[in-house]
Amino acid sequence: MWTMDTHTFYESEAQLRSNIKNSGLGERIRAQTVSSVDAATVDAGLEIRMLYIDGLHTYEGVKADIENWLPRVVPGGVVVFDDYYDERPAIGVRRAVDEMLAGREIHSQDHLIWLRV
Repeated sequence: MWTMDTHTFYESEAQLRSNIKNSGLGERIRAQTVSSVDAATVDAGLEIRMLYIDGLHTYEGVKADIENWLPRVVPGGVVVFDDYYDERPAIGVRRAVDEMLAGREIHSQDHLIWLRV
């Protein structure tokens, strides 16, 4: 599992790494102190079976995540988008997903939506 974060939510990168260690998943999580777009260039050959997108919630941010990460998901893989139903003006998840993934079968539950690639 990978996680990318510029760590603006956490007080420090040390706090994030401590939380990962304390979760017991430290051996399975690769934390990157980079933006999602920059992280997409690392290990470009890595195939992804499950992608959970909960990044920058602007239209531009979600669009960039789709453009940079969706091609890396293997056939039959799953892509999950967080906060699709958030209707605050600055949140662009729904607009980006609806525009870029039009015509695909999308499933939903609570505040998440997902699709198979």
